[in-house]
Amino acid sequence: MRAVALALGLTLAGCSVPEGFWRDQYVFIGDQGTVMPLGVLRWSDGHAELKGWLGQGGRWRSSLDRRFAIAGRDASSLERTLRVFSAQAGPSARVTLRGGSSPESAMHLRVRTPSRDLRLSAARLPVVGESGDPEGPSSYRAGRGELRSGRTREAGWILVESTPTARPKRGFVSYGDYALVLVASRERGALLLKRSLDVAGFDHAFVVSESGTRETRDVRAEVGADRLRVASPALGLDASMSIDDRETSRGVAPHGLALSYQTLLLSGDYAGVAFLIHPQGGGAT
Repeated sequence: MRAVALALGLTLAGCSVPEGFWRDQYVFIGDQGTVMPLGVLRWSDGHAELKGWLGQGGRWRSSLDRRFAIAGRDASSLERTLRVFSAQAGPSARVTLRGGSSPESAMHLRVRTPSRDLRLSAARLPVVGESGDPEGPSSYRAGRGELRSGRTREAGWILVESTPTARPKRGFVSYGDYALVLVASRERGALLLKRSLDVAGFDHAFVVSESGTRETRDVRAEVGADRLRVASPALGLDASMSIDDRETSRGVAPHGLALSYQTLLLSGDYAGVAFLIHPQGGGAT
């Protein structure tokens, strides 16, 4: 009897899910200016959130924001979470992902809403690198791909941020005055940058081009009313982008601090998106 109980205990331990949350973000940055970020967050306590935007013509044209319940054991799996989302959302919205499990495999991501049918694909998405910060580890990939909408096709960059399956992020950390910048251009390549003005350990940047990938923790980011500037002396980087549109929401962190969340649509030296977190009354990052 004790042997059976021990075996059962080992089985349950092997099936347990680490506590924390996972975040996967796919960002398409088209050569003609289309920007499509899609993020899926999942928590081990059994809930998830899917957020997406479509930026065209210098504006956020549409957005998708859904919160839904999942089984805690499914939180580490992006594919299972998307299946749950599509089943709950019904015909009004479906998101499916095929492939992309390895850097050399093809990836196909489809987002269907009542007004859109968007298909994102890439033959391969090479690994850029991994970064650790107070929140936890993130892995990054980047490569060229294509976005299809009806008969329209647009080539561009696809940037991916993922949480390693076996290493979830902490439930909550203080970000301070924070920016995550995911941008690219046909000529310059891709840039993935994160920066906190107040909290140590976040700063990191990857620059991806035809000549390879460079990275550094020597980064700067300044956010103004209508421009965002990023710089890194170590990489010889100094780029300025116009903030074409800005979506803002507000919330309260678990420790009671009021926060402002902003999603910026960018163009200029690079195009793409920046996600900002400002403590209430926060200024430039």
